Amino acid sequence: MQEQQDFNAAGMAAQTVTVTNQSGQKKQYINDIGDPSKVVHCRNVTADVTQSGLVAMCQQFGRVVNVVMLRAKNQALIEMDNHESAKAVVEYCQQQGFVDVDHRRVYVKYSRHQELSDTPAGKTLLVSMFNPEYDISGMVQLTPLIVYQIFGNYGQVEKIVVLPKNASSAQNHNRVQSLVQFCDKEQAEKVKNMLQGQPVNLGDQASFFLDIQFSKVPEITATGNSATSMVVPKGFTPQLLAQQQMFTQMGQMGQMGQMGQMGQINPMGQMGQMPMGQMGASPQQLLTQQLNPFAMQGFAQ
Repeated sequence: MQEQQDFNAAGMAAQTVTVTNQSGQKKQYINDIGDPSKVVHCRNVTADVTQSGLVAMCQQFGRVVNVVMLRAKNQALIEMDNHESAKAVVEYCQQQGFVDVDHRRVYVKYSRHQELSDTPAGKTLLVSMFNPEYDISGMVQLTPLIVYQIFGNYGQVEKIVVLPKNASSAQNHNRVQSLVQFCDKEQAEKVKNMLQGQPVNLGDQASFFLDIQFSKVPEITATGNSATSMVVPKGFTPQLLAQQQMFTQMGQMGQMGQMGQMGQINPMGQMGQMPMGQMGASPQQLLTQQLNPFAMQGFAQ
């Protein structure tokens, strides 16, 4: 790979890079940094590059104000608190033309955006569940119950709606979106900060990442439970839900004349073997160890 230097409008060196592919063909492009901005643009942000990794890299040079992960494009936008911080990030990354984040080469320049519009904090979150490799809706049906089992361990959830696919989601077909309403905006913000960018594992069926933003919808209007909505009773938890479904299952077995066999059945073991998404699935099985290791105690993975 050959390199020569040009200079952009900001007076900083931009690299002209010549890359030779496996067929021996050469392609030349200018790794220009763009015009100064508080927002930096990151590319080659593959699935294994985490938001926390990008933020940690940028926080060496100033305060990170906002982050937008563009997973469908393998890109990210990061807004710094001022131009000086953004300049320090870009200059650092341009020293060798890229920066290593989570063992990936991430290329950084100024964004054309001068700032990122931010939806005000509220108690309702817009959750995007995505896998860049495949359409997760083709692997598992993401029901309101599954969404509750993910988020109910971290805050008091009031309502959930799984959104239908629309023109936007058709372009990002690997994504399923949901609205999750908490009891107040403080809990919603805490959960957003805790789970943003984290992976979720649904047993052997599917895995995906969480991209979480504040919703422009202040409050979910759903009033009952359906295939796409869920209203959570006050004081309810995923653990109570699992226990309730265990007893429901036991009652159904008794009605079928199978109660005599209960001495040979471990109800918790049966729950652990049920397909994910059914009411008896253990909520702790939905999360990876790195999300909440304490939630995994006493439950088989």
